[in-house]
Amino acid sequence: MEAILRIKAGELSEADLQQLTDDLCQTLNHEGGLDAALATEQGGRGLKTPDPIIIGKIALTLIGSGGAIVALINVLNTYVSRPNHIEIEISNEKGEIVRIAGDHLRPEQLSQTTRLINRLLGVRE
Repeated sequence: MEAILRIKAGELSEADLQQLTDDLCQTLNHEGGLDAALATEQGGRGLKTPDPIIIGKIALTLIGSGGAIVALINVLNTYVSRPNHIEIEISNEKGEIVRIAGDHLRPEQLSQTTRLINRLLGVRE
């Protein structure tokens, strides 16, 4: 299962947003069942330079099923709960999107958010 995470934080500079993206990518890679990499733009034909990184985007592959989703939500919860208002969009290969902000991960909203992400990524509950 593959997804793209896009981080939105209107109060952060591009440099701070990219630092936050780097941190989130590293944190996701430390969790079981998640493989994250900074998203890049593919260069044109014949380019010999590395593909430029897209600021605020992470390409994510989930290995496994339910446990990977729980790990993903736990990590995202720590980021959207921060003082800077951070919103994270998760999109699948079909272009469907789930947006997560701090108010979506309150205890009473957690199961609904988990179901939405499971459906988005095609994970059976």
